Amino acid sequence: MKGDQARRQRGTLLVEVACAGLLVRDVGLLRDGIVDAPLHVVDRCRIRWATVDAVHGDTAVVTGPTLAWSAGRLDLGPATSETVRLGRDGLCLVDAIRPGQLVALHWDWIC
Repeated sequence: MKGDQARRQRGTLLVEVACAGLLVRDVGLLRDGIVDAPLHVVDRCRIRWATVDAVHGDTAVVTGPTLAWSAGRLDLGPATSETVRLGRDGLCLVDAIRPGQLVALHWDWIC
């Protein structure tokens, strides 16, 4: 592997390991009854789906299910709307997003 490619792969691995560590820690906190912050992290870190409601430049409004913690169990919760990023300064991760389209989300990005 060449230098830049190896650095990118190491960076990707570090992000994946960090995210996995957050999930293990946060699910443990959920089980201990500490819910709000850990549930937010687990919900944002997972790859999730949503439907595009509107597109505004580098952002989009989407609606999709959140996670819910109830009686010691993690389930899908109600659908909510949120504003997410398509890109930055006109550079997007995906092409031609339009209302009604089903998209994948990670944290606050369409990917």
